Amino acid sequence: MVDRDQGMRGADGSALNAFFGKGSRITGTLAFEGRAASRGTWTGEVSAKETLTVGESAVVNARLNGSMIVIHGTVTGDVVAQRAPRDPRARQGDR
Repeated sequence: MVDRDQGMRGADGSALNAFFGKGSRITGTLAFEGRAASRGTWTGEVSAKETLTVGESAVVNARLNGSMIVIHGTVTGDVVAQRAPRDPRARQGDR
C-alpha cells in the first residue's frame, strides 16, 4: 500500500524501503538496507538487513539472506535468516 505522506507500507503497516510488484523480473545480486517486499520474480542472491517479504505471487529462485524473511510465495534456494516465518500455503523447493 502507498500512502502519499508516509510512503510504502508492508502488510504489518511498517515502512518499506523497496517494493517490486507482480510482473517485475529481477536477476542478479540485490542488497537492501531496510525492509523490502516482492510479488515478482527474483533470480540470483538477495540480502536484507531488515525484513524481506516474499509475497504470495512471488517466484524466487535465489539464495535469501536476512534478519527476517517472511515467505508467502514460492522459493527455490537457500534461506538463511535469524527468523523465517512461512505462510502454510508457501512453497519451498530445492535447487
